[in-house]
Amino acid sequence: MKKLFIILCALFVAVLIALKVTSHKDETKLQTPREAPRGAQPTDTTQALLGGVGSTRPEIVQEANAVANPLRQQLEKEDRYKEIFAKELQWKEKFKGLKKGMTVHEVVAVMGEPPTLLLAVTNTGGTPVVVPTNAIQNVTSFAALYYSPDGVPPMDKNGLRADRLPFDLLMLSFDVGGKLESKFDQDEDPKERMRRELSENDRGQEMLAKEAEWKEKSKALIIGMTVQEAIAVMGRPTSQQQLPPEGQILLHYLPKGETSLYKMGGGGPLDDLTLAFDNNGKLRKINWR
Repeated sequence: MKKLFIILCALFVAVLIALKVTSHKDETKLQTPREAPRGAQPTDTTQALLGGVGSTRPEIVQEANAVANPLRQQLEKEDRYKEIFAKELQWKEKFKGLKKGMTVHEVVAVMGEPPTLLLAVTNTGGTPVVVPTNAIQNVTSFAALYYSPDGVPPMDKNGLRADRLPFDLLMLSFDVGGKLESKFDQDEDPKERMRRELSENDRGQEMLAKEAEWKEKSKALIIGMTVQEAIAVMGRPTSQQQLPPEGQILLHYLPKGETSLYKMGGGGPLDDLTLAFDNNGKLRKINWR
C-alpha cells in the first residue's frame, strides 16, 4: 500500500511542477482565487498523495520559479492579494518548526489551523480518500496534508486546477503509524530540502560532517602534489581509480560512500570530491561536484 502512495504521489508532484511552469506564462489570464467554504473538499483523490518529491530535479524547480516569480511580483502590487501573501509567509515560518515523528494533530496545532486539503487511508481496503478537515481527529495512519494560502485546494473534481496562481504550496506525508515522514515546500530548493532531511537522522549527520571536514581539508591541497602528499592532507579516499593506458590516478572522496560516485545526472544533496593526477603522479585537478 505504501508503494501505491509513492507512485501516485510522484505522478502528482511531477504534474504539479509542470503545471506551475505552463499555467502562468500568459500573465493576461489572471484570475481571482475562488472562495471555498471551510471544510469544502474536491472529490477526485487518486492524483493527490504526497511522495516521491525527492526525485524532482533542481533545474525543473528553477524553471518553474523563473516563470512564477515575475507574476508573483505583479500580484504583490495588488491589494486583493495582500492577505494571501501574509498567510503564505505565516505558514512558511510555522512549517519550519515541524519535525519528523509528529502526529497529524501535532502538525495542525503548530500550523494553527486545519489543512486546505486532507487525504488519508481510513478504510480497511487501504484506499486513500479525501477527508473533511473537521474529521481530522479520525486520521491515525497514512495521510497527506496540503496547505494552500489562497484557501482553495490545489485540485478539484476535474483534477489539478489550471487556474492556480503561483502561491506556495506546503505538503506533508504521514506513515502507517500516523507520524510525519516528510515535508515539502514547493518553493524550497530540492538540494537544500534533501540536505535538511539528511540532518534529521544520525547517518545523514555523519555524511554532512564528513563533507564539511573534507571541504575544509581540501583548502590545503596544491596543484602539483603527489598522490601520497594529497592523501596525507585529505586522509584515506573512499575509492581510487587508475585510468588506462597512461595510468592516471583518480582519488574519490564521497561522503555518501562508494555508490555516490555513480549518482544520476542532477546530482544529490552531497558534494563529492575527485582528485585527478597526471601520468607523472602529480595533482592536476581538484573537482567538487
